[in-house]
Amino acid sequence: MYQKDLDARVDITHHLANVGVDKQKIPALDTIDLKHYAEDRSLSVCLVDHNEPDCTQDYLIPHVTRVVDHHQDKNTEYPRINHKDVRFSGSAISLILEELGKDKKWVDKLLTPKVAYLSVAPILLDSDNMNKDLKSTKWGNVDEKALKLIQDKSDNIIPSNYFDDLYFQKTDTKINLNLGFSLLQRKDYKNYKIAGKTWGISVIFMDLETINKEFGSETFKKELHKIVEEKQLDMYAIMTQFKTPNSTRIGRQLCIYSPKRSNLFLMQDLFENTDKIKLDPLQVGKISKLEYVYCYTNDSQEFSRKKFEPVIRDYFK
Repeated sequence: MYQKDLDARVDITHHLANVGVDKQKIPALDTIDLKHYAEDRSLSVCLVDHNEPDCTQDYLIPHVTRVVDHHQDKNTEYPRINHKDVRFSGSAISLILEELGKDKKWVDKLLTPKVAYLSVAPILLDSDNMNKDLKSTKWGNVDEKALKLIQDKSDNIIPSNYFDDLYFQKTDTKINLNLGFSLLQRKDYKNYKIAGKTWGISVIFMDLETINKEFGSETFKKELHKIVEEKQLDMYAIMTQFKTPNSTRIGRQLCIYSPKRSNLFLMQDLFENTDKIKLDPLQVGKISKLEYVYCYTNDSQEFSRKKFEPVIRDYFK
């Protein structure tokens, strides 16, 4: 992550401030020249929360020594790998805490109350506050054990309603609108290399109708083109997650964009002519009338980037 993009992650910066971590001291891609260290071979890389470097960082592959992740395994070959743990869990930190918990000496030495406080946020957010209805689909036993370990070592400094605080910072419409649409796109963004094409996928916590109303179709179009040019993308997708009016149900939408119509035709075929993923066309004011833009809606509570990306990868393999 770049330092400028960290400013968009208001839930993370809010959490870091609560724990007492200065965000300006966190190493970022624009403060460390990784290529320099890769070239003189004085680099050892541990991948956490993903099992493959970003598609713009293939030069790191020879230097990866450890992988801890809970996403679909890309089965990338690493010549220097000495530890790999890729399996289902709600949060990658749970896998790390499980390994740490095997040795009481290291638990007592490393898992101070402040570190426990720092570790709790991803587990709470990724498990939807340990929502029992989502057990085995969004989180599992390893997360439950990790959370108990954190609570045992936190010295009661973690607020009892901390999930609500974090979730508000992450999803509140006013907070997100104040970022502006450019930072909104970068708040939760990832690159993917799929069948020779570079994909970018952003997750935004508001519906497309609100985006259309607050920013307008011209700003929307300009920012889509800007991020595609900046990231050199073949395809770009925005996935939205939002609370539907008068309901606890989470609404989910998808907007895809490409400057090449042939790419969009391929995605239309996937969405509209196969049963691999259920999406219905969506009309969103002037956004739907923009060239090279297609919008869809999905009613599944489990429709997420983590599940969407493997479907695309499998379709194009």
